[in-house]
Amino acid sequence: MGLGGFAVLGTRWWRYDKGHSGEPAAPASKFLAGYVGGTASAQLLLAGAPLAIALITNNPVLVSVFVATFTIFRAPMTLIFSLQGRILPFLVGLSRDQEHAKLARIARNVVIGGALLAVLGGAVGWVAGPPLISALFGADFAPTSVVAMFAAAGVVAASAAQVTGQ
Repeated sequence: MGLGGFAVLGTRWWRYDKGHSGEPAAPASKFLAGYVGGTASAQLLLAGAPLAIALITNNPVLVSVFVATFTIFRAPMTLIFSLQGRILPFLVGLSRDQEHAKLARIARNVVIGGALLAVLGGAVGWVAGPPLISALFGADFAPTSVVAMFAAAGVVAASAAQVTGQ
């Protein structure tokens, strides 16, 4: 889920934030195509994962494990959605003031920091995920440590990707 958001960084054809004032701005349709393409994979996974689990395993308990696991680990995404509106005016101001090097440095720091936090989130998910979900939802809904690790790391990476997208 997190990698889908970072994929938008690979579509540099719509980015003109390198300080080249002579380049024309990309049309909104090109920007939106890159952004939607980069984030659609995360949304598809989120919406399609329970359906895929149900089709592949025909096991409603595993669908419930997925839902319980994601419910617990989506907190970083919820926080980011709330905070991103507060950082956007600052970033727009930097762009307006032609502070392209500073914007690039911020984006780079968010990507690197997000990757490090995703590793930390994965470790926390590995250790705390199954017992936490078991305590809140019951032992039948606890994921394995590996599933909890990937869920936690993925949601933290997706959160970093959301900020990077800003």
